[in-house]
Amino acid sequence: MTDSRNSQAGTRDDAANAPASDEATVTDELDESAEEAAGRGPDGIVSPHRDRVVVVSLVVALLFFFGPAAAFLLGDRAEEIDNRPLASLPSASDGWSFFPAFTRWANDNLPLRSQAVQGGTELSEAVFDEPPPYGQSGPTAADGVQYPRVIAGSDGWLYLGGDVTGPCNPNSSVDEIIGSLQRLHEAIAASGRTMVLAVAPDKSTMVPEHLPDRYAGEGCASARKEAIWDGLTSAGLPFIDLRDPLREAQDRLGEPLYRPTDSHWDKQGAAVLVQEVVNRLDPTLLDGQPSPFVEGPEIDVSGDLGGMIGRPTTDPIVDVTVQRPGVTLAVNGQTIEPSDIPGMTQTPVTVDASSTGAPLFPGRTALLGDSFSASVRPLIAPFLDELTIQRHLAHAAPLAETIVESDTVIIQVVERSISAGGVQLTTPAVIDVIEQALADSPRRP
Repeated sequence: MTDSRNSQAGTRDDAANAPASDEATVTDELDESAEEAAGRGPDGIVSPHRDRVVVVSLVVALLFFFGPAAAFLLGDRAEEIDNRPLASLPSASDGWSFFPAFTRWANDNLPLRSQAVQGGTELSEAVFDEPPPYGQSGPTAADGVQYPRVIAGSDGWLYLGGDVTGPCNPNSSVDEIIGSLQRLHEAIAASGRTMVLAVAPDKSTMVPEHLPDRYAGEGCASARKEAIWDGLTSAGLPFIDLRDPLREAQDRLGEPLYRPTDSHWDKQGAAVLVQEVVNRLDPTLLDGQPSPFVEGPEIDVSGDLGGMIGRPTTDPIVDVTVQRPGVTLAVNGQTIEPSDIPGMTQTPVTVDASSTGAPLFPGRTALLGDSFSASVRPLIAPFLDELTIQRHLAHAAPLAETIVESDTVIIQVVERSISAGGVQLTTPAVIDVIEQALADSPRRP
């Protein structure tokens, strides 16, 4: 837009400064531009430019209306670019709430969505020299505040708006959340099983130095999260508070364990969780030197927050692997590398380990986690005899089945979700189902 204004201004300046013999030529150029913009030539005949505009407009319209459908038929599916489940299709029986729910479903599940976000950003930057305001504001929350989807910090750091939106608009009280976790723990323990709860702190909690001085939700989110942490530490739960171990690791390494343009920790942060959990289950598994956690080369991984604002980004992180001599992993009888373990989904996947050397934690272990567990699973599997991984976003019955089939249950949740009361395992109705399933199926000796 700036270039266009400068071009027009320059043409008018040329007209004012041109010699008398050139005046008609300059006027004709200005008139010709106006006529072309109107789609007609100087003799009143429709210009071929207009035909091209009509054709281009028609092609754009066809792509807009039928492009997503064609992409769907060719196999393209919407992806979770903002680390939450895609909205489900609402029912017509939902009444008036059907319409806003349908809009959310359509926005989430439209094929080529992420490509459209990126394309829109590139077009905006090319035309206006600035990105579109994708991440600057989300939908108005229940408290009437329009929180940002992405919080822009200093030095290129980005933070997920959900770090504040959910905690400022919780679905349950702190007492209700803690009470549900206590019920879950009591049911698991009474059935003869073991539970471990690990909460992954938000990036805004662990790396606050890049946050802006002021942003929507700063006060209410901080107060809510502090109340959750206090409740977790005083409730008598088998709870692992990762804040201090992560801070100690950051101080030792001299750098954050969270990624600049992503809402998650890096592999070094995931290794801290694994070390704390394994130490809780059986400290002898970590005996000896050198450490089983081996740092590799620096690798580049894409950042989810960059994708949310239409600016694909990559973060350099240190690769981390686990080396346990003699340990072999397999899924469905096929030997695999730790990096080839299937992703976390609502459908459980079991990883079997065997060892001719390093000891394994015995029995069947379940890891019920969220997106933070994506970098945890290849690091923890080599320590466990049998590991079943599943996202705790699953429905009550599948969650109950996984817990019943396990001897040890590791639950990993992220701070923002548990603060918001948005975790299935803190929902009373889900706890009811799990309690009944465990009562019917005490642990086999």
